[in-house]
Amino acid sequence: MLSRTMAHNVLVLGTVLGCLFLVFVVQHSGSPRAGSSSEAGEVAVLREKLAVAEQTVEVLEAAAARQTKLLGDKFGKDLLSGAHNAARTEHKLKIFVYELPPDFNTNLLDPAIPRFYDCRTSMYGAEIIIHEQMLKSPFRTKNPEEADLFFVPLYTSCFRSIRVSVAARRLKDREGMLRGRGTSVEEDQFHFLFSALDYLKDDAPYWKRQNGRDHVFAFTHDFAACFTYHKEDTYKTERMQVMSSLQNAILLQYLGDLQSSCFQSRKDIVIPPLITNRMVLDGKGGLRTTPVANKHTTVYFRGKLQFNGDATRPGYSRGLRMLINRTFGGREGFSINEGHSRSYLAEMQDAKLCLAPPGYALWTPRLAENIMVGCVPLLVGDDVELPFEWLIDYRSFTVRVKEADVPRLEEIVNGISDDELEQKRVRLMDVWRRFTYNEPSQPGDAFDTIMQRLAARAAERQPVANYPFGFPSAE
Repeated sequence: MLSRTMAHNVLVLGTVLGCLFLVFVVQHSGSPRAGSSSEAGEVAVLREKLAVAEQTVEVLEAAAARQTKLLGDKFGKDLLSGAHNAARTEHKLKIFVYELPPDFNTNLLDPAIPRFYDCRTSMYGAEIIIHEQMLKSPFRTKNPEEADLFFVPLYTSCFRSIRVSVAARRLKDREGMLRGRGTSVEEDQFHFLFSALDYLKDDAPYWKRQNGRDHVFAFTHDFAACFTYHKEDTYKTERMQVMSSLQNAILLQYLGDLQSSCFQSRKDIVIPPLITNRMVLDGKGGLRTTPVANKHTTVYFRGKLQFNGDATRPGYSRGLRMLINRTFGGREGFSINEGHSRSYLAEMQDAKLCLAPPGYALWTPRLAENIMVGCVPLLVGDDVELPFEWLIDYRSFTVRVKEADVPRLEEIVNGISDDELEQKRVRLMDVWRRFTYNEPSQPGDAFDTIMQRLAARAAERQPVANYPFGFPSAE
């Protein structure tokens, strides 16, 4: 089925061709014979129609050319070739970065504050990297009046790291948000977010201009702005309030759960988690790994097989990790392991396929890790949009298995030839950079790809009056 953007393009091009045909007919139909007032009137009408047709063609051609430049092909062709080339478009993207009170972001990085995980180097740290790159980006503007988009630097994942730390909760000399005001981590996270939204609505006039439609947030924890599993009822009211407040905003997030109200594919952007392990990054898509035919393990996984020792935890991995372990653990060709290993990278590199099942949420850092070390990702999970799936053809370098087909996993993987897997393994070296965040940003890396998508989102969100026929949603 065509997306609405593709359908729109077809409609525009079809209309252009129709108008061109009209111009051709008018130009080659000949003028009526002179000699009567009615004939003279027909000539005048034809000339008027010709002028209107030519003007329509010009307008439609300009609109089609503009959209082709700004929007990427959903099936993998990169029409923009990166945000570094965005200057070639008719309108250069301009993003204004808010200077929020530092308790919403940079104060949370104080090394004196205890935390559960390091905010900058954990897999949740992309919110910080994106903020810092936005400040240095050539697309940043300090004049909000000329901005296409507004970035709101809110460190919700870092706040959670501090809030869940027992040592941080015991601090007696800290006041304000860092100590927490609610009875749970989730209550404090909702309060943290609502305080930021109140600031935008009360002290910044630009939110009200389009009701947040041109504002961008990064939510890089498990459940994005919902903070909790979407099927749990405990904080259902708070989640609904958050989603109502952010219903127009563009959210950069790891979560691409198509069945959750916490993700809206029509506007949100799924991004990869932050990987900071230098040994993993140095893999560069498996540049130095051996061919598939020389690998000894067919399917590999190492990680949690149940949530903190509780195999009955509702929703954890949708039960998939536990099912895979029960069904295939110990079978020939399968290496299913729990816990850490010093030889983790070597184990992945010696496998033909590396499992990337969901964890507590539907996303997993293993997808990016597998890609970087050169192990073909074996994706298990339904109803999920993957990072940059609008641009990347995952079929070329992954194997995807539906949840209902997990009991047939052995049959499925044994039906794939080494030659086919080798083609997928080689393809990893073409896409790995999209899953990396660099300092400074590099062409084709994660931040660059985010900016590319934001350029398209900005084009879609311009007031309709700026375009002959307006721009539809990209989905």
